[in-house]
Amino acid sequence: MYGKGVDIFPLKNLLKSFFELPTSYNQALSILSDKVVEVKKLESFLKAKEDLDLFLTEKGEKVEELSTTSQSLKEAKEKVKQLRALRDAAKKKVEEIESRVSSTEEKYRRCSDASLVITDDLADVEKRKKYLEATLQDLVNYKLCLD
Repeated sequence: MYGKGVDIFPLKNLLKSFFELPTSYNQALSILSDKVVEVKKLESFLKAKEDLDLFLTEKGEKVEELSTTSQSLKEAKEKVKQLRALRDAAKKKVEEIESRVSSTEEKYRRCSDASLVITDDLADVEKRKKYLEATLQDLVNYKLCLD
């Protein structure tokens, strides 16, 4: 089969190239497969990163909402505190006014009672005055009779 003087070197190179080609193809396929696996991992990492970014965004929104709600609660507590102070001041003022009204009512009752007494006394004084005038007239008449 081997002939003398025939150069089989090009055939060897050709066969070597022929067999290197599937090996090279297998290596390229393996590298491509590894790259596909890496890309899938990267895709899952990217998906996880997107999910994390979304979660962090939602967390930020919730924190902002909580902060706003907390501020509103503080303002409401302060408003309640102010309203309680106003209510207490109003209660004191009402108590003062009620005390003054009570005092004024008592003074009015006393004055009313005094006015009734004065009216009764005036009627009595008028009666006595008429009696004294009548007595004086009787005395004058008596004196005139004596003279």
